[in-house]
Amino acid sequence: MNIRNFIDIRSLLLENKTVKQTIFKNTFWLGLTGIVQKGVSFLVIVWIARHFGPVIYGQWAFALSFTALFAFLPNFGFGLLAIRELARDKVKTAKYLDNIIVMKFVLGLIALGLIAVIIQFFGKDPEIVKLVYFLGIYTVLNTFADFFQSIFRANQKMQYEALCQGIRSLGLLGLVGLFMLNKDSILSISYAYIGAVLVGILFSLLFIWRYFSQFFLEIDFKICNEILKKAWPFAIGVIFTTIYCRSNIILLSVITKNDKDVGIFSIAYGFAFLTFLIPQYITISIFPYFSKLFIENKQSIVESFKKLFKIFFSLGLFISFFTFLLAPSIIKIIYGEQYYNSIIILRFLSIAIFFGFIKQVASMSLCSVNLQKKVVKIQCIATLVNVGTNIMFIPIIGVYGAVIAVILTEIVLSFGYYYFFYQGFYKKWFKVV
Repeated sequence: MNIRNFIDIRSLLLENKTVKQTIFKNTFWLGLTGIVQKGVSFLVIVWIARHFGPVIYGQWAFALSFTALFAFLPNFGFGLLAIRELARDKVKTAKYLDNIIVMKFVLGLIALGLIAVIIQFFGKDPEIVKLVYFLGIYTVLNTFADFFQSIFRANQKMQYEALCQGIRSLGLLGLVGLFMLNKDSILSISYAYIGAVLVGILFSLLFIWRYFSQFFLEIDFKICNEILKKAWPFAIGVIFTTIYCRSNIILLSVITKNDKDVGIFSIAYGFAFLTFLIPQYITISIFPYFSKLFIENKQSIVESFKKLFKIFFSLGLFISFFTFLLAPSIIKIIYGEQYYNSIIILRFLSIAIFFGFIKQVASMSLCSVNLQKKVVKIQCIATLVNVGTNIMFIPIIGVYGAVIAVILTEIVLSFGYYYFFYQGFYKKWFKVV
């Protein structure tokens, strides 16, 4: 490779030039991040599931889902808000960093306190309670890591996110391997997660300080109030999203008190959820661009929306079909015969995969055109559907009640997002009748 070719590749993957090139660059780095991060995470989950079996893996899935419910507090939608606002005005970066980090620290402490108190009412074994404590620490720290990644995304410099996540993922794999080969308990795996996320945070802070903005944690209550007013719709959205994503596992555990069923369901649900990352990473790379278009060229949003819908519809149909077809091989080869009962669950969840793809376009578009309150409204409806369906059907048909809840939730979200995008943006700005 000559010097000119090297410079061209470097320019293509590290600089922001044209719109198409920037979207390609962002998608490339986010895709690479996803492959490394989620690939390692997937390997770790498979290793845990195969090593400990459905019962203990079910306990792990419950603890992780339970603590995730409280992530909305330190999260509070700060990441999405930062991407949208800083993509429009980079001057705000230092002030946003100063005030959001302080607010996240306070909210994180509150979240840990709530986790420690509320888990006492679930009647779980002391070992599971202890696991919840440590995964609670991991969950709070992870919200910091996610927020720092939003700074890279707002500046459309996803290569730094890829590097930080790569280092973190390798750290997680190494630590989990160390504890697993030493034949430690499931609790030790939570230590590995905490150690890896701390490494990721450290490198993120170094890159932000070096390349984007220096900050000194100076609190300004006026700016905090401004941020909270803008962020609360995102925060409510995060609450509802977390509930309908995690309530299936939590309610299944609480109602059936069967850790094995929780493990069987979690394996199939986790694999289906993994496929959602494909449209998610693509829309994340486009979100800053859509946010700018809302100010500069609204017509382009509609044109891009239509193109994305066609792509995601086809891709979702393709992956859904092959997930249904290959479910027996996926479960047996990857997770082992002990998860045989996950096959039929995964086949049912392939329906949810299709709707999970097409909903992403409308959800991202609504947020980019300042209609996040509409997103919250449909997420509220979907959450009520999810929790109600779980409570209604799990006592009757067990794990399949949770499956029905997942499918209905994805259908409600998909139709709701598209309805609100049509009514709130398309019809308003382009006089569609």
